[in-house]
Amino acid sequence: MSVVLGLLVAGLFLISSASAVDVTGPVVIDSPGTYELQKDITSTSEPVCIEIRSSDVKLEGNGHIISGNDVSNSCGVLVHGSSALSNVTVRNIVVKDWYFGVYFWNVKSSSIRNVDARSDYFGISLNPGTGVSITGNILRGNTHGLVLTSSTGTTITDNHIFGNEGDGISIVSSSGNTITNNELNNAKNVGFVGSTGSNTWSGSVTSGRNIIGGPVTGGNYWATPAGDGFSQVNVDKEENGISTVPYTLKSGNVDQCPLVMESEDGAVSNVTAKPVTTKPTTTANVSPNTTSTTSSSTFQVPYVGHILPSQIEAEDYDMGGEGVGYHYSGSSNKYSIYRVGGVKIERNATEKFYYVSNLKYGDWLKYTVSVPQDGTYQLTFRAAAVSDKQYVVVTDDNDKSVSAAAWLRQTLSMDRFATSPAVSIHLTKGTHVLKVFSYGNENIDSFTLSR
Repeated sequence: MSVVLGLLVAGLFLISSASAVDVTGPVVIDSPGTYELQKDITSTSEPVCIEIRSSDVKLEGNGHIISGNDVSNSCGVLVHGSSALSNVTVRNIVVKDWYFGVYFWNVKSSSIRNVDARSDYFGISLNPGTGVSITGNILRGNTHGLVLTSSTGTTITDNHIFGNEGDGISIVSSSGNTITNNELNNAKNVGFVGSTGSNTWSGSVTSGRNIIGGPVTGGNYWATPAGDGFSQVNVDKEENGISTVPYTLKSGNVDQCPLVMESEDGAVSNVTAKPVTTKPTTTANVSPNTTSTTSSSTFQVPYVGHILPSQIEAEDYDMGGEGVGYHYSGSSNKYSIYRVGGVKIERNATEKFYYVSNLKYGDWLKYTVSVPQDGTYQLTFRAAAVSDKQYVVVTDDNDKSVSAAAWLRQTLSMDRFATSPAVSIHLTKGTHVLKVFSYGNENIDSFTLSR
C-alpha cells in the first residue's frame, strides 16, 4: 500500500481556507476547516479525487458519490501529510471503483463515519492509524473491506462489512484495537498478516439494540454467504442474543460475546441455522394497499442509514421482518446471500452487484431516510423487467399524501438492468420511512433520490 507515496496530484484545484468550503470536483485540501461535497463526482480520471494534507479538517460528503475507474493505486479520499495528521473526519460519502476507497496514511485521533465503500480494491485502509474511530460504515463488494496496518487504539464499531471477495477485515501487524458490534458476512471475515498481537473483539454485555437488531450488545455478528458462519450455526442457550461459547479467531483475538443469528422478525434463533435450499413457496397476491399481518416483529430499524440525496441499494431495506420491514411473497423461505432474511437477494455474475430478486405484485420494501432539507427529489430505479408496463410506487409513511410512480424500462431479461425515467417526489426535512411497492414482476438493483 506504500505505493501511494508516489502519487502526484498535479492539476487538482488547491483549496486554502479556514472557513467552510463547497467541494464540487477533485481537490487538494491543505488548511483546517469544514469542506462539504455538493454533488457527485463520477468516473474521474484523477489518481486521487479528494486529498487532505492538513490536520483539523472535516469532510462532509452529504451522501454524495465519488467514483473512479478501477485504476491501480487510485484513491477516492487520501489523508496524509509530511508528518502525522490528527483530528480529521471523513463522513457521509460513497466511494466506489477505486484502488483505495478511503486511505488514512499516518493519521491519529480521527474518524471515518457513515462511509459507503463499494467495489474498491481496499474499502477503508489505515497505515498506520492511532486512535482512529471507524463507525457506522458499509464496506461491501470490495476485494478487501477494511485493512489495519501497523495500527493501534483503533475503535471499529457499528459497521456492516459484507460481500467482500477477500478479507472482511485484514489485521496486518496491528494490536491494541477494539472491534465490537459489527456485522461481518464474508467468505473470510478476518485475516491476520505479520506479527499481530492481541485485539479486543467484544465488550461487556449491555442492554441496547445491537448491529442486527437484537436486544443486547457484546461482540460481533459472524456470518458467511454460505450460511455456516459462527453466529449463524451457534445455539443461543440463554436466549439473550449472545453466544455462550466464545469465538476464537487466533491467540489473543477472541470474541467473548459473539452475537447469535436472529431471524428478521426479532426472535432469537434457538436452533442450528442452515440456509434453506427449497424453492420459495408461492403465496396469494396481496394488494399493495394492504398491510400483511403475518409478522411477529415488535420493531422496525434501518439496516443502514441513508442521507439524501443518495443512491439506495434495494437490498438495504429496513429490519423488522415480514410485514414490518418488507412484504415478500416468498418470505416463508430464509435466504442467506448478502443478509439473512425472507427476501431473495442475488448477485449479478458479471458486474458483481447485489439486487433484490423476483419482486411480484403486492410485494413491498421499506427504507428509512434522512432528509436534510425540504425539497423536490428526482426518483429513478435501476431495475430489470421482462415485460413492459411494469412500475413501482413509492409512498411516505410519514406523509400519506406523498406518492410517486416510476415506470420501469422493459429490458427483455431479468439479468439486464436499466435506469427508469425520473419522476418527482417532494419530501420535507426530517426522518422518513419510504415504502416501495411492486406493481409487476421485476428485479431491483437500487433507486436514487437526487436534487
